[in-house]
Amino acid sequence: MIKQERKPDVRIHYCKAQKSSGKPIMVTELGHAEYQTDCIELNNVNIRVKFNNSNSKEKSRGATSILEVWTNA
Repeated sequence: MIKQERKPDVRIHYCKAQKSSGKPIMVTELGHAEYQTDCIELNNVNIRVKFNNSNSKEKSRGATSILEVWTNA
């Protein structure tokens, strides 16, 4: 298991309420506005999924497990 010492560069979660929009995947990049998509591809990254690691905004959407992504510089 990889332990990250810094905040993740990207946080990704599924939002059931956005399913009808066709873009239910919510992506939050560090320092940028959140956006919706139906597909995301990342290369050269480390990831972690942890149960009950959602923040209040993500919890309000029903998310409990967030995919955290760190880019490899």
